[in-house]
Amino acid sequence: MRFLDKAVAIVVITATVTAYSPYECPNKHTASGTIPKPGRTVAASRHIPLGARVYIPSRGWHIVEDRMARRYDRGQKPRIDIYMTSRAEAMKWGIRELQVEVVQVGTK
Repeated sequence: MRFLDKAVAIVVITATVTAYSPYECPNKHTASGTIPKPGRTVAASRHIPLGARVYIPSRGWHIVEDRMARRYDRGQKPRIDIYMTSRAEAMKWGIRELQVEVVQVGTK
């Protein structure tokens, strides 16, 4: 854990990282009420709070704006689903196990 100041820390976790697209998200709004946007939006298991900032290698910083199905909360390992422009792009990403940085606020 690396502290940025008194109230903010970056935690590195291992997560299963997948991808989704408008094809898998027909309701047009995220769990936080935003409209999903490629390059910004990720869905995550409830291991990671809504609004958290996450750094995904080769993809950059994203915001947890959506939730994955509750079945993904049962495992010990967090899951992150990156919102992408197309189904083809999401399928090409596949399933990856990555070291992800999560910004936690109010940890100290």
